[in-house]
Amino acid sequence: MFSALLFFALQHQVVMRVAVTVPVDPPANAAAEVARRRRRRLLFWRKDPEVTLKWLPSPDLAQSGAAAPGTGYAVFRAKDSKTFERLDKNLLPGRVYVDSSVTKGVTYKYRVTAWVGKVQSAPSNVVKVTP
Repeated sequence: MFSALLFFALQHQVVMRVAVTVPVDPPANAAAEVARRRRRRLLFWRKDPEVTLKWLPSPDLAQSGAAAPGTGYAVFRAKDSKTFERLDKNLLPGRVYVDSSVTKGVTYKYRVTAWVGKVQSAPSNVVKVTP
């Protein structure tokens, strides 16, 4: 039976396309820094906290080029380790993200994923920071 199928395929040039999803490597060595930015509030200056995240590139993203459509990074934040929410609906082309919507004294956890086309990487290491 196999030889008959092979003969049919060779005779009629049957073409099969198989979509294979290849995993994307995650970003590495995510790290966070806490800084204070000065903001004028009425008659005094107030220093609001902000968190700056940095990470090493995903090897897959470095090969495909971060400027290619559908490639970039997504940053997620959680107040507990189970409920991570994406911070920006657009993919980030770079490897730095500044979160200025943090509250002083609250512990946040961050992680980053890489996207190549429609494929998302596993998350990076979790970074824990308290501004």
